[in-house]
Amino acid sequence: MLSKLGRGGLRVAEEVRAAVSAGGAVVALESTIFTSGMPRPINVDTALEAERIVRSRGAVPATVGMLAGRLVVGLSQAEIAALGGDDYAIKCSTRDLPTAMARRLNGGTTVSATLVAARLAGVPVFVTGGIGGVHRHGQDSMDVSADLVQLGRTPIMTVCAGVKAFLDVGRTLEALETQGVGVATLLLGDDAKQPGKKEEVEFPAFYTPSSGHKSPCTLHSVAECARVLAGVRSLDGPGFLLAVPIAREFSEFSSTVDAAIRDALDEAGRLGIRGRAITPFLLDRIARLTDGASLRANVALVKRNADVGAQIAKAFSELQDAAAATGKNFADAGVSSRAAPRRTSGRAVVIGGCNLDLTARLKDAAATADSGFPTEATHSGRVVITCGGVGRNIADALARCGHQPVLLSALGRDQAAELHRRLCPHLDWSWVRTAATPRTTTPGSDAANDADEARSAAYALSLRADGSLLFGVADMDIHGTIDPDYLEASDSAGAFDNAEIVCCDANCPTETVAAARRLARRRGAEFWFEPTDTHKAAKLLPDWGEKSSEEPPLPLCDWATPNLLELAALHRLVSGGSAMSFDSSNLLSILAACRRLLAEGVAGSLAVKLGPAGLLLVPGQTDRLWAGQGPLHCSAPPTPPGGIVSVSGAGDSLVAGLLTARLSGRASLAESGILASLCARASLLGFEAVSSRLSAAASDSQLWREVTVSRLCD
Repeated sequence: MLSKLGRGGLRVAEEVRAAVSAGGAVVALESTIFTSGMPRPINVDTALEAERIVRSRGAVPATVGMLAGRLVVGLSQAEIAALGGDDYAIKCSTRDLPTAMARRLNGGTTVSATLVAARLAGVPVFVTGGIGGVHRHGQDSMDVSADLVQLGRTPIMTVCAGVKAFLDVGRTLEALETQGVGVATLLLGDDAKQPGKKEEVEFPAFYTPSSGHKSPCTLHSVAECARVLAGVRSLDGPGFLLAVPIAREFSEFSSTVDAAIRDALDEAGRLGIRGRAITPFLLDRIARLTDGASLRANVALVKRNADVGAQIAKAFSELQDAAAATGKNFADAGVSSRAAPRRTSGRAVVIGGCNLDLTARLKDAAATADSGFPTEATHSGRVVITCGGVGRNIADALARCGHQPVLLSALGRDQAAELHRRLCPHLDWSWVRTAATPRTTTPGSDAANDADEARSAAYALSLRADGSLLFGVADMDIHGTIDPDYLEASDSAGAFDNAEIVCCDANCPTETVAAARRLARRRGAEFWFEPTDTHKAAKLLPDWGEKSSEEPPLPLCDWATPNLLELAALHRLVSGGSAMSFDSSNLLSILAACRRLLAEGVAGSLAVKLGPAGLLLVPGQTDRLWAGQGPLHCSAPPTPPGGIVSVSGAGDSLVAGLLTARLSGRASLAESGILASLCARASLLGFEAVSSRLSAAASDSQLWREVTVSRLCD
């Protein structure tokens, strides 16, 4: 489909593309609602709230708009705000798409144009306020919305509050029938309980649940809607219009709004307003005549439709899973579909650091700290700023693989926090706390200033010319505010609902790691621990060897994901011996250390990152998915000569690959290791900690064949 519009004509957000490829729940949202349908600032606030509601239901929002002549599916929050404040943004229907592209205009897409974009991107559900239709006296003026024609061409379910009340509802329903569009009214909650509703249901008319015209069909559940959508998609013909009546509390002013509509229509006639200008004029005039009541109703119905549409998208995705549908990217690439990034009924909660990374990479291959080069000097290189932080990286990679992780972290009140949100709009930032940096006793620091500045975490790292780490400087005091109280409050607010995996990185305080483990156990979720570095790895077992009556049950985590240095640190704590070092080529020695940690109850299973030597997977005997399938060694996938740009984030991307496979519930241990290795490779090839092309890179069939998986014997 994408090729029909050309490479430059369509931009699909990576999050949307990944979710569609994985068969995930995605909901398209139109933009004329906030470019011409509502006043500022309510317009942008409503658009962003609709996106938040969609995410809260486990779906990915894909707001559609026209930016500089490109049709965008998945506007960022910053782009929504900019478009909503653009006085020159046009109202873009299907007929306007070619000229808007040629003139590189900005515009809000109508129902018809949004349907075009949604189909090109493969999005099956579209949510709007109300559709256009046949205008009153349209039989004479031929003023009929292109929405009706496009609904007949596009196999998408459009969720709305019916036909706008100032239109000719009866003739609109007749036109929809002519176009072959299925039409139904969805009754949920109190509406479904009213006696006689099943026998005689009126089609809603935007501001009012009753238009005076009988609904052609009535549906009674989200699950039923999902089954109807499955039929629509299988036929690949006309679309389906699902009308959700406005909430009953807003139906009380129906007589008032009817009078306002009559007055607004009369005024439009006297002023000669018609065509694309008529709908914005009527909406604004009706809002004024009803003292804002119609606007409040408009906002409410948009939110309700977003909620219902997201539930349908989620149910449709799960219906596909139940029917053994496969992830398209992975199937087409010849890769086992069991390893594809697919959602289950559960999700991942990621707890950990969120940093802004400043990376300086030397150009001179001879300029390294161990070669005697002058450190008190300026060296030529490249400096970039990217988003980082172990927890953030893992959540970012999960989102790019089609999941909707909950990220629990902390940001300050600064430009760095805004940069995080702007650069990563595919992440749900609503759970991340905004906190003051805790007071510090670090020598030479100004404690009072530290508290007042509320700095987001930052990490400055210097890399050798080959991309390996030379040294790093971390400013991460704010991670101390990721505390047990924050976790408990997030749990009360629903952050851990349906959690299948809780993953915590060791940037968090020691007591937070313990609290995360308790919450995971309470929720029946797996607890994964990412050690982060050698000094922080001990946070998993701070009082090892000091037995107490409050000792947590073993193992301390279901999976731990150390690198070789972190494995050595954990092994030293358990054995009580001196520090060990491991040779990545001596897999049996590494395996023996893993066995010791498993036997002691430090972890139920281990995934050891070996750097250029690959990955070692050691599942425990009681692992619910992979027991008996290991231990396995996965070789590192090949990289082009000189292709490694930065090692930062590679291990985090690897962990996200394992979590993705784990959440699928179907991937074998070998498939999981290969997927994780490819995720790490994608990170190595750029400065970004998490590659923006992660989903596509992980489905490269040639690379899958080049990863060697070997089973080890003790």
